[in-house]
Amino acid sequence: MTVTSAAFTGLSLNTSHNITVRAINGDSVATNYDVTLTTTTRAAPSAPSGFSGTVLGISSISWSWGNITNEDGYMVLSSTDGNISGNLPADTLAWSETSLSANVSHNRRDAGFNGAGVSTGSSVTAYTLAAPAPGLAFTSVNFSSIAVQWGANGNSSATTYEAKIW
Repeated sequence: MTVTSAAFTGLSLNTSHNITVRAINGDSVATNYDVTLTTTTRAAPSAPSGFSGTVLGISSISWSWGNITNEDGYMVLSSTDGNISGNLPADTLAWSETSLSANVSHNRRDAGFNGAGVSTGSSVTAYTLAAPAPGLAFTSVNFSSIAVQWGANGNSSATTYEAKIW
């Protein structure tokens, strides 16, 4: 069987390598080496820095980070390191996460990747905004007091509310 490929493993990262090939006949006579290819093995990119989350509303957060070199792309990872953004192209510096629940914390981290590996950045937590309190209504109005109530509007039980009178 004729083998027409080779794999070289255990190479050092960020190192230049020259590769060439020649043919050898049945009498063990070799041809001259023909074309030489030169390439550099890659190291995994450095970890992105400056990761932050900016709340866009009750159901979305924009995640952003600083640019790194040697990356093929970026990912935004969940708290369990699942890739929730999909593979984003190189030089992408932000991604918006949508369809989130109101007033819930979301712990995320960013990662840069290339063919040599993945480097993760620091973890950040951001909350979506609470949904507005609907249905404000008087429950009682007396000589010196007023009582009101409103609905939760799907907010989590951790949501606090502030009523103001002026």
